[in-house]
Amino acid sequence: MPAACGIDHVIGLFRLWWIPAGYASHARAPTLRYDHEAMIGILALEAHRAGAVVVGEDLGTVEPWVRDYLRERGILGTSILWFEFDWDGDGTPLPPEKWREYCLASVTTHDLPPTAGYLAGDHVRLRDQLGILTRSLDEELEADEAERQAWLDNLRHRGALQSDAGRRGDRRSPAPLSDLDTVATAAACPSPTRWASVGRRTSPARSTNTRTGEYR
Repeated sequence: MPAACGIDHVIGLFRLWWIPAGYASHARAPTLRYDHEAMIGILALEAHRAGAVVVGEDLGTVEPWVRDYLRERGILGTSILWFEFDWDGDGTPLPPEKWREYCLASVTTHDLPPTAGYLAGDHVRLRDQLGILTRSLDEELEADEAERQAWLDNLRHRGALQSDAGRRGDRRSPAPLSDLDTVATAAACPSPTRWASVGRRTSPARSTNTRTGEYR
């Protein structure tokens, strides 16, 4: 198996939003654009020399042409289970068979809640404690529960989960999955993705950014 190199926030090889200290308006802060052809060229050259596969974390605000360019240069993208919805269709979970081929499929990342925390809704409660929710806790929990259950229902429908796995009684105390590994395996195995990140049972985050709620 070849070595692999992950590039976090790979859009940073194309552009970066700078907010100078003391700048009055964030909305008018400049975006610096880099020579992405040179940056990606060096990355591809060094990866070739090392015999390594390169995976770029291309989540968030990334223009479609950036993903196309990375694919053309042989750099894989990243697909996360909880983000894969049919946004151009009915908004339901996107079947793994329709995921991108040239990417690494994963259940979560270091910037997202551990799977156990996500399934319990801990990330919503943490943001509420930090005072960064834009609507009430009840509304956030309801929306989060609907999104989570849509994916779990999809996995149950595919026969990847037992019928009662992940179902909740009180939305503030969701029933835990009996086997979290099943979620990862069910998500990654049927997809055409070149690589899949399938870990063992998730563990608590090492630390949490108390300002943004990001997990580390």
